[in-house]
Amino acid sequence: MTRTQRVRRTIVFVGLAGSLLAATGGTGSPAEPTPPAPSIPPRANVTFSHIEVIAGGGDAGDGGKAIDALFVGVGGLAVDAKGNAYVADSGANRVRRIDGQTGVISTIAGTGLLFSAAESRIAKEHPLQGPAPLALDAEGRFLYVGEIVSRKVKRIDLAQGTIEDLGAPQGNFGKPGGLVWTPGGLLVADAPRGQIWKLGGDGHWTALLPDASRLRGGVRALAQDSQGRTYAVEYFGHRVVRWDPRTADLSTAVGTGESGRMADGARASQSPVRTPDGIVLDREGNLLLADMGNHRICRVDATTGRLRTLYKSGPQGSESRWSPGSLALDAAGNLWVGDIHRNRVLRFAPGKAEPVVIAGNGTIGEEGPALAARLAHPGSVVSDDRGNIYVSDTLHHKVRRIDPAGRIHTVAGTGVPGFNGDGGPATRASLGYPAEVQVDGGGRLYIGDYYNNRVRAVDPATGVISTIAGNGYVGEDGDGGPASEAPLLNPHAILLEDDRSLLIASAVSSRLRQVDLTSGRISSVPLGEGVSENLIFHGIARWNGHLVLALPRPGAIEILENGRMRELLGKKEVTFPQDVAVSPSGELYICETGRNRVVKWTGKQLEVVVENLGRPRAISFDAKGNLLIADTFHNRVLRVRLGPEPGFLVASVASVQP
Repeated sequence: MTRTQRVRRTIVFVGLAGSLLAATGGTGSPAEPTPPAPSIPPRANVTFSHIEVIAGGGDAGDGGKAIDALFVGVGGLAVDAKGNAYVADSGANRVRRIDGQTGVISTIAGTGLLFSAAESRIAKEHPLQGPAPLALDAEGRFLYVGEIVSRKVKRIDLAQGTIEDLGAPQGNFGKPGGLVWTPGGLLVADAPRGQIWKLGGDGHWTALLPDASRLRGGVRALAQDSQGRTYAVEYFGHRVVRWDPRTADLSTAVGTGESGRMADGARASQSPVRTPDGIVLDREGNLLLADMGNHRICRVDATTGRLRTLYKSGPQGSESRWSPGSLALDAAGNLWVGDIHRNRVLRFAPGKAEPVVIAGNGTIGEEGPALAARLAHPGSVVSDDRGNIYVSDTLHHKVRRIDPAGRIHTVAGTGVPGFNGDGGPATRASLGYPAEVQVDGGGRLYIGDYYNNRVRAVDPATGVISTIAGNGYVGEDGDGGPASEAPLLNPHAILLEDDRSLLIASAVSSRLRQVDLTSGRISSVPLGEGVSENLIFHGIARWNGHLVLALPRPGAIEILENGRMRELLGKKEVTFPQDVAVSPSGELYICETGRNRVVKWTGKQLEVVVENLGRPRAISFDAKGNLLIADTFHNRVLRVRLGPEPGFLVASVASVQP
């Protein structure tokens, strides 16, 4: 960590729009571009606050050996002729370089934050927004970067250390999901538009595929063979397609379109694969494919067209488990793999069955200062009466505790996603993408174990973890019976009420369920007639005696009153709200993720409390009335001391007519 970073632990916002002057590192990758915020009247009802980072920071290993570094998602890989590897640290909004001679890692582009007051042309001072696919040109001079948040393609001049925006086709990119450099120029896979775009020498973008051949299966990685045929991976279509520009023929090269797997040796076009990801062609023209859902890497023989498994991951829950994402080949024939299972970079040598971990085995920081620890997209933050703060370290598959002295500890999760450990120590149990957490008056911790379709609890006296709701199966039946025997559907938001009942909201369903913690039985909360199945509740709070619900899409804050839903704020007022919280004084606060801010509802208008966040997902209040924010895509937790403190101007008021 540099001296500059050390003195930037306090974040100061100045100006009427809350311009960010200083902040500590972080990450980000929202799914949609940020819409313009409502206009702010000059100096009307100005809010003053003091904001501090209380967890998350550090340099993630820059300046040291790459093996000791940490990533928040390996979104893209590229290797040059000298063996230098470039890694898109997607969740950290950085592009990093692993020196081929020394193994030392450094950041070559990105600040870690999503925004800056003025975008610099110096790559290391330029904010990146979810860098993912990478591609090098033939000379290794330029590195192309696809940003999945901003939906842009940028080019880094590796010799000069500068960066530029390459523009976009008419109508802009839906999302640049894959890049490849070809003799004819750069190709970009655009999944939302089902198109492959080509950047011409004149700087203009043209469509490669006619409308009739657009790809609707989630096109991702690209490759091109010596005959000029382009291969494109369809992630959700479970196949690889081949486009021949000479004949305008689009055919299936790998997969059947159905998810699955069969024995090696069959023709690739008759061999099912499951959610394929990265793709690359070797010198002999063999096609290498990351069969991500089957946890293996396959090779399609250029001569026979038959598929076989080249490398296979270890079993689930084991240290040898990996999930291949991005692929890259170096000049020596080594295969580089982005392990999206554990945020690592692996390298397979020719003829070797086991990978070498090149980068990403660093420690996240335990039993030390929380400010020196690394978080990976924190999804929830709550506190207890003793001053402890609990954080869902979501992409690390852990729940962590920050004690009143500012030191961090893991209270649940091993860091390896999966499910096990009930009846034993929570720190030896596997979690799967822990979402919201809650803590009761006795210190009992409740965890929304998202991918395991369960809600789990940790006993504060023994540290033992157990399942209190969900049997691991996907579903929404079982009302009236034991909650631990009822299926759940991706429990995302939970709300503990009076230590007697727990409300559970799904991330993909409009059902709201309630667990009686005394009897252990589960039931559904009536929502009234006419509630659309498309309404998803990402945040729950009790306000003025009624439940208030945050609905990211279409964007609304709803009140459940007397068994019926009514809208408090609509999509004209709030954009992609993900959470709600009520202050000790009874005021309603909204985590407005779509505009990267937290706002307060006064009953007549919205007041902006904090802006320039990194896709915040959750808010809550501690026992002292401080606002806690999971600044998700900046990988940190913020504490906001509300109230008049001259010199800490945060934001002014945005008028809203509900």
